[in-house]
Amino acid sequence: MMRIACVYLPSFPLQVHVRNAPHLAGTSFAVAELGERPKIAACSRLAWEQGVRPGMSATQARAIAPDVQIAPGQPELYQRTMQSLGESLMAFSVTVDISDGDPPVPRNKSLYLHVPTGTRGQAFGTALLAHLDKQGLRGRVGIAAARFTAWAAAAIAPKKETKAEPDKQLSLAAVAPENPNFVRATTTVPRGGAAAFLSPFALELLPIEDEVRQMLHTLGIHTLGDFAALPPPSVGRRWSSNGVDYQALARGDGPTVLTPLTPIEVIVETIDCDDELSDLEPISFLLRPLIDRACERLRGRGMAAARLQLTLYGPESSASPPPQVVIAPSRPTLATQTLLDLMRAKLGELSLEHPVLSLRLEITRESEPEACELDLFDHRDATVSADAVDIAIARLQAALGEDSVSSAELVDTHRPEKAFKLTPFSPPRKDRKRLRRAKRKLAQRKQAKSERADGEMILPLVLSDMVGAMRLIEPPQVQPRGLRALNVGDCTHKVVASHGPTRLDSEWWKDDSTQRDYYEVETDDGGRYWVYKAEGEYYLHGIFD
Repeated sequence: MMRIACVYLPSFPLQVHVRNAPHLAGTSFAVAELGERPKIAACSRLAWEQGVRPGMSATQARAIAPDVQIAPGQPELYQRTMQSLGESLMAFSVTVDISDGDPPVPRNKSLYLHVPTGTRGQAFGTALLAHLDKQGLRGRVGIAAARFTAWAAAAIAPKKETKAEPDKQLSLAAVAPENPNFVRATTTVPRGGAAAFLSPFALELLPIEDEVRQMLHTLGIHTLGDFAALPPPSVGRRWSSNGVDYQALARGDGPTVLTPLTPIEVIVETIDCDDELSDLEPISFLLRPLIDRACERLRGRGMAAARLQLTLYGPESSASPPPQVVIAPSRPTLATQTLLDLMRAKLGELSLEHPVLSLRLEITRESEPEACELDLFDHRDATVSADAVDIAIARLQAALGEDSVSSAELVDTHRPEKAFKLTPFSPPRKDRKRLRRAKRKLAQRKQAKSERADGEMILPLVLSDMVGAMRLIEPPQVQPRGLRALNVGDCTHKVVASHGPTRLDSEWWKDDSTQRDYYEVETDDGGRYWVYKAEGEYYLHGIFD
């Protein structure tokens, strides 16, 4: 049977607010529930030390700690955070369940996921805790065969001085889960040991009505072990509610079904600034957690970032639209550093018209990550990584403009000077089979060249996307004297060999069709030129390298 891991997030509203506004860390801060007379749902460590406690009214909290900041609960923000965390955890498990029926502003939050078969519980829990740190959250992990047992293992903070003795009652109140000084740990319940593990815990762990719990206390039933030991005839269905048998929970035989999480279509991550920012340098530091979270969500989906859009929001009174920065790596990637470098390069060309108060990062296009073939040995002729090319291109565009970098794309035409067009730059894909074929063709051409007979005409221009045999230049006019000498600029070169002509009658069906006779000319200085005759004049078209 597949085991269940529970990720327990104490003081969840507090953690979400600090995650969304990092400047709140270390301050006297509390989150209030919704309603006319809101109560404190969670408080920071400093507010706790000042005497603020969850369950107090906001008025009581301000009377005890006048400088405490009390923020109203934001259910939508909490739901987005759980969705984000759940999607990122899909990289760890095939099933992630974030639906636990908590109130809009819960004091604590839990989510569940299946532990992959063959994975050690302690190692799995340690990996989950490390992932929580990257997501800006803290929690505990419990692993067991049932949901309730896993939740109890995560919710009860382990203490060195607290031992699971038969006569020792352990409860949530005993370990103060609302205290922000909580313990990060992974607790694994042995297979078949759920009943013994739950036995010393207090009855308050079960969601039983207060009147029923008080009656059980009167009868001397104080722990889950006492409750589980009640004979079935005396229990019957009285302890069942909403299809859940509480006595089965106390024995560790609770439900094991998880509801899989469905990813939402658009990935959006936000963060608030601690103050109005007018400089782009501090903004770039806030980008890393945003990109980290977005990449982790994409990793959970099995996708990669193909296009990102960053929006910088200022004061609401600002009349100008918020500036946006868009990046599109040449290949879909999950590399945070690469995306961060690209975004920083784009930010370098941006000028702010108003201060920035918050950042919003959206993945506008995602794609499947491309498989990258690794090399067994480090080849000296290895090509530069696509990430490095992307960063270099972004910096050039930031300094020279968006249209400053382009690529040449082949065009199907017989006229050499029109056989290409400029397109937005895209690094060539690394295709080893294609490179091997190109090397074989190049070797065959070299061999054919060495074996050709004197006087045989060479076709010097091969239109392909591989390395060509010559480089083309803007054709300046040339005046040869019967192909005996060649004047190029201010230099005169004696022609020692000439091969041709080769007739090129290109696109006769168009108005701008041309008829040319091409010659391969060799000069006394070892130069080789490609010239053509059109309308009685000679022109230099190319120089052989």
